[in-house]
Amino acid sequence: MLREAEKQNISWTALPLDALKGISPVFDTDFAGSLDVSAALNAKRVPGGTAPESVRAAIADLEARLNKKTKTGAKS
Repeated sequence: MLREAEKQNISWTALPLDALKGISPVFDTDFAGSLDVSAALNAKRVPGGTAPESVRAAIADLEARLNKKTKTGAKS
């Protein structure tokens, strides 16, 4: 993909779908949408990952642990 973009003197993200399909038939119209930051973040849906729901869960877990320490008087 990078070689083809270099040949065409364009960014690899600007390669047209027909050029991508010439590299591999698995490229499809959804490829371009997978290149943005939101898609990259959402792809990491695991504990500790970057998907928004994973981040929210980590924050909630931390808040719960901090609240538990505060209620029991534990020192950090």
